[in-house]
Amino acid sequence: MSVIKLYTGGDFALPLTLDVQGVIEDLTGATITAQVVDVVRETVVIPSVTLSDSAEGADWTQGLVVVEIDDTAMTGVTYQGRAYLQLEVLTVGGNVRPYEVPIAVWRSNL
Repeated sequence: MSVIKLYTGGDFALPLTLDVQGVIEDLTGATITAQVVDVVRETVVIPSVTLSDSAEGADWTQGLVVVEIDDTAMTGVTYQGRAYLQLEVLTVGGNVRPYEVPIAVWRSNL
C-alpha cells in the first residue's frame, strides 16, 4: 500500500470509508473533525477542520467521508515527514470514535 501524501502548497481532499470493526456505519447527523499530527503524536501540524456531509464524493449514509483541507489551513506549515491524519466522529447517539490514517506531509515547491 502506498503512503498518502499531503502537499502543503495546495488543497487536499481524501475520501475515506469509516467502519466499526468492519461494519460500515451510517454517519448521518454526526460531527466529524480531522487534524494532522506529527509522527509521535505530540504536535498538531495542521489544526482541526470540520468535515462536511455535502463534500463532493461524500456519502455519509454509507460511511464515506471526504477530508478537505484547503491551502489556507496549511499556511506556515514547515513540518515534513511521516504524520497521522486523526479523525474524531461524534455520533448522533453521543458516541465518540477516533480514527487514524498514516500519511506523509510534504512541502510543495509551488
